[in-house]
Amino acid sequence: MSRRAAISYLQSAKRIRPSAFNINSLEQNKSYGVSTAPPLLSHRRLSLRLEPDEESSSAYSQFSLPNSPTNFALLGSEDSQAASEYDSRHPKHTYPFQKHKQSSTSKKPAHTSPLALRHPPHILKTQWISRSAPVLPKLHPPTAVSSHSKPDPAVTFASKYNKGMILDFGAYAKVYRCTRKSDGAALAVKEAHVFGPYKEQLLHSCNILLNIDHPLLTRVVDYIYDSTEERVYVISDLYEYGSVYSKLKAERRNYSTSYPDERVVWDISSQLIDALEFLHNPEKNGFGVIVHRDISLKNILVSDIVTKKIIVILSILAVELVGNSKTVQLVGCPTYAAPEVLCGSEYDEKADIWSLGCAIYEVCKGYQLFYNEAISDIIRAQYSKPAINLGVYSEDLQEFIKSLLVLDPNKRITASEAAKHPKVVEARQRLDSGASAGYGWFTG
Repeated sequence: MSRRAAISYLQSAKRIRPSAFNINSLEQNKSYGVSTAPPLLSHRRLSLRLEPDEESSSAYSQFSLPNSPTNFALLGSEDSQAASEYDSRHPKHTYPFQKHKQSSTSKKPAHTSPLALRHPPHILKTQWISRSAPVLPKLHPPTAVSSHSKPDPAVTFASKYNKGMILDFGAYAKVYRCTRKSDGAALAVKEAHVFGPYKEQLLHSCNILLNIDHPLLTRVVDYIYDSTEERVYVISDLYEYGSVYSKLKAERRNYSTSYPDERVVWDISSQLIDALEFLHNPEKNGFGVIVHRDISLKNILVSDIVTKKIIVILSILAVELVGNSKTVQLVGCPTYAAPEVLCGSEYDEKADIWSLGCAIYEVCKGYQLFYNEAISDIIRAQYSKPAINLGVYSEDLQEFIKSLLVLDPNKRITASEAAKHPKVVEARQRLDSGASAGYGWFTG
């Protein structure tokens, strides 16, 4: 039945109650002699509007869960706190003709995943979280972490810090400005929800981030896990200039004639490569191979506008690989993710190299190379091997990006190999000598 035909049919029906579109209230309306439209089962849209459904024992009950805040099946990890908070803020309205349905016995509300409020069921079934939650794989026995770095589990965030204004937010975390109560230092805190099965893995990753020290990576000064709220707070240094994404977007006058200076592109690339080389090298970082898994321009901060210095945000999605092990978890931003990640195959640190190529391309062109909402379309675009045409930029830069965006991870260059590129070495020397302050971010 088309939309127009359905509307015409509904307009001809008399005394249609507000709950006529609810599959579960059909029998109830019939008992009161109310004229209701038949449910359009094959056309019913699984809306993301928060409309509580009535309990149902009909054959169509698979479309909803009892007392669920959404009218589609909730899949994935469960969170009872989200459901209780929703019920307290949105009390369920009962129409006069529905009062006979109220039962004196109260039932325990169904657990609700916060992911279900954002993603339809077919996304959740694929295990693709798309920046919605810190999902970390099972780790090998971690390397020894200094005991003094582990925070006291009895300490809460509010007891040590004052939360300020929000700075940024993503699908799985929010970043706030905060102040340390002991000395008044201004810091940044990333607040993320922790799913029960991944708590130990996430806290192990936080321990690693707390002990990583590199000038091109954000310095994590503390982290606090709140078992009551099931949240983790990762506190790091505050950088006032914002992300590279925001800087380029603010400076770019238009996308047809305004391009960043090629020296700036190489400056940003060399610093990203040096940061990844440190993470991927166990001898340098003191742990195993650390895969960042969330490289994007929004996760790269500007530390010095004049000299083009940047800092890479340490991701709580990072995973440590020991030996020749790999992981298959699907996390991060899909438009930056490598083909092996999107396809559910095993992957290692080479996935960061693909994300690096996507980030450098976006710096040059101002838009993402594989932007699409559907993961299947992103995979199709990746395997179609789009031409890397950067127009005003040199052939060296185009060939360098092509070497990063190789479909076969075994043929993709490593961070150590990329660090030896002549242009990368030249950019590193400019940054060290301060010569990068002699030109602007954009040409012209």
